[in-house]
Amino acid sequence: MQNNNLFQLIPIDVPIEKYIYNNINFLVDKSYYNYINNIYCIPYNHKLCDISQHIYKLNIKSNISLIIEYTQTLKTFDQNIINEPNNIIDIYFSTNEKNLDKNLKDNIIEYCSLINNIKQS
Repeated sequence: MQNNNLFQLIPIDVPIEKYIYNNINFLVDKSYYNYINNIYCIPYNHKLCDISQHIYKLNIKSNISLIIEYTQTLKTFDQNIINEPNNIIDIYFSTNEKNLDKNLKDNIIEYCSLINNIKQS
């Protein structure tokens, strides 16, 4: 739901591509969602997830972003209400580039090295 409009999300799966660069395995998923607007009823057995994102870039002109998605609360209507503050649900890189070129791969490696340095501190 955005701006009081309900959307049905239809996943469009694309086969995952595998690359090896500097002895690091990359899995590239180009899958996406189609949004169908004007949905007027919600199934009784559904989930409501409040998902927030933190988006990080190495610099303003960077073509790739590190995205961390997390839930602040998760409510299920068929069972109990579960409250899980700051529960990370997904971490991934995102870009609008069509091809995974050397520069993008190097940026991903740089992100990973920064995360590794933080983890070791």
